[in-house]
Amino acid sequence: MATKNSYWSLQEASLILSCIVKPQTAEDVTKIISRITGRQECPFAIKSQGHAPAGGFGNIDHGITIDMTDLNTISINSHASVTSVGTGASWLDVYAFLDPYNKTVAGGRNGAVGVGGLTLGGGISYFSPQAGFTCDTVVNFQVVLSTGQLVDANATSHPDLFRALKGGMNNFGVVTRIDFKTLPISEILGGHLINDIVDRGAVFSALAGIADAEPYDIHASIVTSLILSSTTKNWTLLSAPIYTKPDLNPRVYEDLFAVPSVSNTMQVTPLHVLANESAMAQTYRLFSTTTFGVSAQLLDHIFDVCNETLHKFSGPKNLQWILSFEPLPTVLVSHGEGKNVLGTSIKQGNSMILLLSVF
Repeated sequence: MATKNSYWSLQEASLILSCIVKPQTAEDVTKIISRITGRQECPFAIKSQGHAPAGGFGNIDHGITIDMTDLNTISINSHASVTSVGTGASWLDVYAFLDPYNKTVAGGRNGAVGVGGLTLGGGISYFSPQAGFTCDTVVNFQVVLSTGQLVDANATSHPDLFRALKGGMNNFGVVTRIDFKTLPISEILGGHLINDIVDRGAVFSALAGIADAEPYDIHASIVTSLILSSTTKNWTLLSAPIYTKPDLNPRVYEDLFAVPSVSNTMQVTPLHVLANESAMAQTYRLFSTTTFGVSAQLLDHIFDVCNETLHKFSGPKNLQWILSFEPLPTVLVSHGEGKNVLGTSIKQGNSMILLLSVF
């Protein structure tokens, strides 16, 4: 029941599995995989922290779920340059462990997310403009192959597998440990700004200026969201302008901070405090993403289309529709171009990601 209740979405929690196995060591995983691979009657899924919006990512109907959460050991080498993390750990575990060393990794922004799932899917971090996608900061994967063999995949051992695991998700083996390059850290600027929806033009202009700046400020990581309540039919315009240095007024956010705010919670804080987000109720969730060029006018047009159509939506009355925009600058993509399987390229230029969430 604990595993079932730990899933983030009801799509995952509602699947009816046959059994759950919880390995304690990498060697346990080799035994499990040796027993079940090649048996058509034994479909299985792999779960880290279960923070996925779709059924089947970390759970399975009428099969075996391998719950990796007990593989959560974290260590750091003598130079504090590499940290080794069990894939069942959460990012909050990692940040709390590394903070006393004044180190961090380019991990998930929500501390409840699992290390394994986010890394294998690519992963965007507050530190991604500085270091690349989360997968780009990996120096080694410890992985169990379908044969049950436990191997290290890195630049010199199984290099093709090493690249495939950087964005290839859990299609090539069961990853039991990931070794990451660390980054220096003190405290960072974090929090939220809420602006009146009538000021969206100024906010969109500031966001586009940040996203398309040359050079891009590698310490800036911002998400701006349009949130519509299907109950009140009111829009909320919320931004999370993070800066990975302890600077209350970074120049990159001058235009955004100049827009009158309804609420401002910006403060300098430790990363593990910022990442410790409140748990959300387990509900049905939908994610959909796309990427496009940087344009304040396009952002405003997207709002106009959504404002017209979503107000006419006649579905459940308690839904939240969230359109989240964030920069995808070429400096971020450049760290792993050709070294991961995400398919991004600096030739595409500075871009913007749109994430549509419904729950």
